[in-house]
This record gives sequence, structure tokens and C-alpha cells, in this order.
Amino acid sequence: TSETYSETRFIMFGFVMFVSCSCLEGPTMGLLSKTIPKSLASGVLNAGLLATEAGTIGRVLGDFCMSTAAYEGLDELVNRLFFPLGIIVLTSIFVVFQAYTYLQPRYEDEDEDD
Repeated sequence: TSETYSETRFIMFGFVMFVSCSCLEGPTMGLLSKTIPKSLASGVLNAGLLATEAGTIGRVLGDFCMSTAAYEGLDELVNRLFFPLGIIVLTSIFVVFQAYTYLQPRYEDEDEDD
């Protein structure tokens, strides 16, 4: 049988994905709290809060991009999403390669936590 991909199905799937990402954020932040140095875990603006806010902003921008791509119709939705997604992925890979040496842990910071 041939089913149509309705607007209601698109909205409900987007909602489920958003809630699922939010639910996964709790365990992720729990793991982060065990790996970051204590100096970054103190105060109100700690690494956990900043990572949570960055994730929330990322999801909101992603939902906005999907809604913008779907505004003109669902027929070309995939084609409108993959080109920007490819650019974002390539940019992220480039940034990681550029900053890779700074992403390595400094073990002298970990000695301060004990």
C-alpha cells in the first residue's frame, strides 16, 4: 500500500525527536560531570550548564532549519536539508582538526582535582 507522508506525521515525528534528544541530555550531562575538572564544575556558569544550553540552542536551530525547509512543501524536504547538513558536517570536521591539539587533556589539571 502507498501511504502519504502527512504534515501531521511530520510534526509528531519532529516532536518525538526533540523530546528524545532532551531525554538523552540527562545521562550525557551525568557522564560529563564525572570527566570534567572540578575547576570547571563550580559556580553557576559551569561546564554542565553551558553544554546543556549549547545543546538546547542546537536543537532549536535544527528544528527551525527543518521547519524552514518544509515550508515550501515536503516533496523536496530531503534535498533542501542535505546540502546545509553536509556543509555543517564538513565545517565541524575542519574545526576539530584545527583545534585537535587543544582538545587533548592536560594531566596536570587532573592532579588538582584530588
